[in-house]
Amino acid sequence: MSSSPELDKYIAEARQNGMSDDQIRSELLKAGWDLSNINLGTNSVKPPIQTQTPPVYTPTEAKPFQPQDSEPAYNTAPIEQSLAKPSHRGFKILAVLFILILLGGGAGLGYAYLQKIGPFAKIPYTENDLVSGLLSKLSEINTSLYTSSVSFDIVPREAGAEPFVIQVSNEGQLRQQYQNDYDRSRSVSSLLQNLGYIKGKYPSTIQELSKGISTYRSSSSINDPTTGNPYAYKLTDNGRDFALTVNFETDNAIKTIKKSYGFAASTTLINGKGVTFTKGSYKYLYLASEPPKPFLVSLGEYSRMLPPDISAKLAFSATSDLTKSGQSDWKFNLDGSGDFGDLTYAVNVDALSKDGIYYVRVNKIPSLFLSSLASIKGTWIKIDPSASSTSSLYGGYNEFSSISSGIPQAEESYKKNRAEAVDFIKKTASIADQENIFTFKKNPALEMADGRSLYRYDLKIKKEAIVPFYKKLMTEIAKSQNSQISSLSENQQGTLDYLESKEFSDVFDYLDKNTDIVIYVDKNGFPAIIQYTMRIVPPDTALQLKDKQANLTFKLMLSKINEPVSIETPSNSKPLQEVIDENAKNLNYGGASAAATTKANLSSVRVSAELVWNKNSGYGTKAFSVGACSNLSGTLFGDKDVYSSIQLAAGGDASKATCASTASGGKVDKYAVSVPLPGSEGYSWCVDSAGNSKQITGSIKSNSCN
Repeated sequence: MSSSPELDKYIAEARQNGMSDDQIRSELLKAGWDLSNINLGTNSVKPPIQTQTPPVYTPTEAKPFQPQDSEPAYNTAPIEQSLAKPSHRGFKILAVLFILILLGGGAGLGYAYLQKIGPFAKIPYTENDLVSGLLSKLSEINTSLYTSSVSFDIVPREAGAEPFVIQVSNEGQLRQQYQNDYDRSRSVSSLLQNLGYIKGKYPSTIQELSKGISTYRSSSSINDPTTGNPYAYKLTDNGRDFALTVNFETDNAIKTIKKSYGFAASTTLINGKGVTFTKGSYKYLYLASEPPKPFLVSLGEYSRMLPPDISAKLAFSATSDLTKSGQSDWKFNLDGSGDFGDLTYAVNVDALSKDGIYYVRVNKIPSLFLSSLASIKGTWIKIDPSASSTSSLYGGYNEFSSISSGIPQAEESYKKNRAEAVDFIKKTASIADQENIFTFKKNPALEMADGRSLYRYDLKIKKEAIVPFYKKLMTEIAKSQNSQISSLSENQQGTLDYLESKEFSDVFDYLDKNTDIVIYVDKNGFPAIIQYTMRIVPPDTALQLKDKQANLTFKLMLSKINEPVSIETPSNSKPLQEVIDENAKNLNYGGASAAATTKANLSSVRVSAELVWNKNSGYGTKAFSVGACSNLSGTLFGDKDVYSSIQLAAGGDASKATCASTASGGKVDKYAVSVPLPGSEGYSWCVDSAGNSKQITGSIKSNSCN
């Protein structure tokens, strides 16, 4: 029998109504039943018993009556007439059978209607509610297994596959605009740097300022390359500040300035394509002299460097339980592999969160390039965010030291932004449905995928809906108080101009021809598989990829929706701090790399020591006599960052290092630290307050490396 009595009942009734097993399977698949369960039902449910109908006696089969000489002859006509007419009892039997058939058929139809199977099966979504409907269902998911993957493969080129070629209608003009903005960026940098060197009152005119431009910047100009007029310049705040205004020509220039290091809207004022720089503006500005190539063109050109037999796969799978209040439990796996023809690699990492504690295990890693991680393969590392991080080894560089804060910070950031992001996505989905941004390439249909009977939706983006969708989306973004969301509205007009251009139309048409978007949905409306496939066709100049193409596929799969989740704590985990200490000792075990590590960590001592000086106007409040280093309170070496760098440089044992500091005039003003150099017996590396960082014989004897 199948796992569903209702399914078995339907199969039995359908057979009674004359349906074949193939017809039954077809109807049940359309209704969303699992094929394996259907087969169990059709194989186990017995077919209806066929009663044997006795042969009907007809006059043609009767033998002629031969009367005996002693008996009177009989008239056979009445007998023949009675055999040709059914009796009243026969009418009753036929009527009862007819009623039973009607009742059986009605029950079957009623069952099919209630279960939404057969002719009553309903497609979960239409073009008008696909996106918002899927998001609504996503909000109902409390537990599930997520699997996300990306694959890249070189395969034989399909018929009709062609490289992307775009003709920019105003390419010459565009190149000139980029060159002009590049020249402006050089001039602005020169002017700002010279203004930054001035002590006291700034020059009153830009001509006066230009006289101070150094010789190596003499190619810069105070005149705009297009108008030939000097850039607008004036003094502000009674000469204590200035305003240098430059009008750029490209949207890319404005975008680059906003993303440049040290940009602040309060000190670098932007109005359209006009930018006003002040003394608070960052002094270095760089813009490209060439227009950026379209993404598809760049992608095709990059593919010329690929070997013809490359393949790569990367998958993320996660199980989460969102039903718990506060801290959610989850487990995660990353699995990747690649083949570059002559080089292969594999990566596999597990992570989980249980009751606020994190656990990480590296199963596979390219040890040749990440040798420090090789030492922890197969070991569960326990990360407790509430544990003290004042360990002796936290102050120096270590590949593992950022893990303790990285995972909790990432989860906290996700939780903080999740509600606003989900709300924004729902509004975006609503706009997408209003504009019918997605249309169906063909009618949705049931098919087997991932071992499940799912509705398949082949989607196509409607080009004429993109601009109306974008305009409504920008209106919605303008209402947001979230800075990350509101930043999406930057350069609206430039984006809108591009979406309405022929160049975008060409790009869209190419993508439409070379991409596929498929969504699978289960019978309850939950998304099961979301897949995006893009065909990348290398240019003809890529000889090693002649007659080949690359297939890039992104896939997201959801299963085990709202099923119980069991996440168990690993029984044999090792605290993160223990791993860090062991790794530090391993790095400092002899050899050139160990010596380099010692030098690098002693350099950290110098940086931390200067921070102590800035804070206390001295290297601590107590002197330290020459001897084995210790974190004596009040001394420079009592500072946790200074001491931890020393400990890491000394392979985890600070007593192997020699420290010294002296005081003068009531403050500690000199120090020195030396650590034996691994692999160089009798020599040490030394740093001191005079700025020395060098090799010495033996260890320090005073507060100096000399």
